Amino acid sequence: MKTSKNSENEHVNLEQGILYGVLKQIRANEDQISEKPTLVSVWYCDINPKDTQKIVALIRDHLTDPDPVSLTHIKRFMKVNECIRSILCSLEYIDEGKLINLIHEHCPGVEIRSVGLIEVPRYAPQTKDITQAWSSKYWPLAWKGNPNHQFLNTVEFDISREEEIVSTLLDELEQCIKKSKDSSDCSGVSATLIAENINDSIKLKTIHANTGSKTPYDHSVMKAISSIANNELHRRKHSSQEDGEGYLCHNMIVYTTHEPCVMCCMALVHSRIGRLVYLQGTPPTGGLESNYQLGDRDGLNWKFQIWKWIGQNEVHRLESLVGKESKAINY
Repeated sequence: MKTSKNSENEHVNLEQGILYGVLKQIRANEDQISEKPTLVSVWYCDINPKDTQKIVALIRDHLTDPDPVSLTHIKRFMKVNECIRSILCSLEYIDEGKLINLIHEHCPGVEIRSVGLIEVPRYAPQTKDITQAWSSKYWPLAWKGNPNHQFLNTVEFDISREEEIVSTLLDELEQCIKKSKDSSDCSGVSATLIAENINDSIKLKTIHANTGSKTPYDHSVMKAISSIANNELHRRKHSSQEDGEGYLCHNMIVYTTHEPCVMCCMALVHSRIGRLVYLQGTPPTGGLESNYQLGDRDGLNWKFQIWKWIGQNEVHRLESLVGKESKAINY
């Protein structure tokens, strides 16, 4: 595989957005990049300038890693009158009471003059000009070059494990086709697997297939999400912990044989998955590369990574099972 000269790693092709020769990044086109950012509420505090290093340590050691919202594109400090105003973390991570207790615990002696919420761009701007415009309107942002190139050079995959999971997905599809009453018509057949990264190890949570049902709720993506929901409902009923307010598939990984339709894509957005991998596009109805790029679309309140698996062995195996292009919505 030819690698862009600007890439820091041999397995990265920056020009085509391909990793390891098998994962192709799917993103919104440049002409679809909005100059109106998706905003997120973040906590700030005003402090005496002499306490700045203590707040730096607090952010570094106790706030950055557990925060579900990445704020690496945000400049953390700005002078406001005689104070230093610091961006601490997102409202999604912690409420005001817990935040103040955390400050008192780890920054004894620091005088917090005020604590409040402001809105800042949730995602890094894609151009230097947009960075400057948003910095003037919302809060100072850092421009460190093309953020997607930085992402491609730093994102990590256990590619052997990815290949195993894709193979498992295709095994499920093949078994469903064999069990189908009409194995000669596979136009509406698909399979979806949902996994979770636990301690740097990808664990399978559920796997489901649609053997051609024309009911939208029988799409394999919807069936997999429903399975996660049922398991979560059971867990909450039998758990004494008060942790039942999270999103169903928060940061989970979805593997599916076909590009999801618009309905399924929106379900994945609302479930707040972390990553999607699919093998075959569905031009008439797909909501990712074919239409809308819903997982990477400005204006929605959540984005997730979108990857198309282009490894020839797996793609040819899928084509041998269902044909080269899905034309029906029944997936």
